[in-house]
Amino acid sequence: MVQGFILSSYVLGIKTIATVIYNQMITRTRYVRDSYKELDISELPPGEVLQTSWNGEVIFIRRLTVSEVKDTMALPATTQLDKAVMEPPSDAGNSSVLVCSAICTHLGCIPVPYLGAYKGWVCLCHGSVYDKFGRVR
Repeated sequence: MVQGFILSSYVLGIKTIATVIYNQMITRTRYVRDSYKELDISELPPGEVLQTSWNGEVIFIRRLTVSEVKDTMALPATTQLDKAVMEPPSDAGNSSVLVCSAICTHLGCIPVPYLGAYKGWVCLCHGSVYDKFGRVR
């Protein structure tokens, strides 16, 4: 009787391990269809912001002019709160394209574009100010 209990415990353990391995294998995908989004931003004029959603998250796509990039890069580093984070915008010929999350880092609100001292975004919930690269100022 004890031997049957031990044998059934081994079988149950092997079945559990096999189930865990199988579940890990079927959930790993190389390409998730819903995580891909293609947008035509050729109609987006330089200096404008497009708000859309991707994977259930709201994002901003901003097309920056060359002068906006230079002006934002020339801002003093002392006004930037997180100095370690800097994702340069992607070069797109005579303009640059920036894609960033539209979720406020403090309370999760959606900031309003073109406002504030840096003409980036301002969260009206509590007053966070972002520059045109989406950095907290």
